[in-house]
Amino acid sequence: MDQVRTCLACGREAPRELLLRFAAAPDGTLLFDAAGKAPGRGLYTCPSAACMNGLPGSPRLKKALGGRKAGIEPATLLEAARDQIGGRVRSLLSLARKSGHLLIGTDESLGALRTGSARFVAVAPDAAGRSRGLSGERCVRLGRVDKLAMGGLVGGGECAAFAILDDGLAASVCRDLLRLDSLLDDVPANGRGGTVSRSARRSRETGR
Repeated sequence: MDQVRTCLACGREAPRELLLRFAAAPDGTLLFDAAGKAPGRGLYTCPSAACMNGLPGSPRLKKALGGRKAGIEPATLLEAARDQIGGRVRSLLSLARKSGHLLIGTDESLGALRTGSARFVAVAPDAAGRSRGLSGERCVRLGRVDKLAMGGLVGGGECAAFAILDDGLAASVCRDLLRLDSLLDDVPANGRGGTVSRSARRSRETGR
């Protein structure tokens, strides 16, 4: 059973795996901990810009730090979280590609759903046409990670959808991709129903 933790900003309780972990240094400085293994007191928030922006004035955070003032810059924490989680997603997708468990494109994803081999299918919010057929319990239409950003994550141009064929990789990609999508909820849309995160844009520009 997943261990339950409480978001220090809004007070919502959720399984630890669904929240973001921050490691508190002795001086009260918070560092984002994507892997969940950094030393220091573990503190948690929902994977949303709203909750992270609400940390500075949180009485729960002050109590968790024993009354010490926390060293927090929400914008810096948000950028670190977006970059680290975006990097995790890119690494997982690279591993899936190398192991033959990643299919990129709408037709490929539809085919994987028809054969039952798809364990998780991600669909960009601005995907249209045949992508409307990508539905069901294994499909997730994202809210902010659009075709351009998704292309940056898979290492190519625009990508309307991709499918993961391995159970373990599917669970990890789904979890981190949804976290990344939620962390972009304060970023203005680019006019096509989504947004391009700085990390995704950088990976596309550098070819990584």
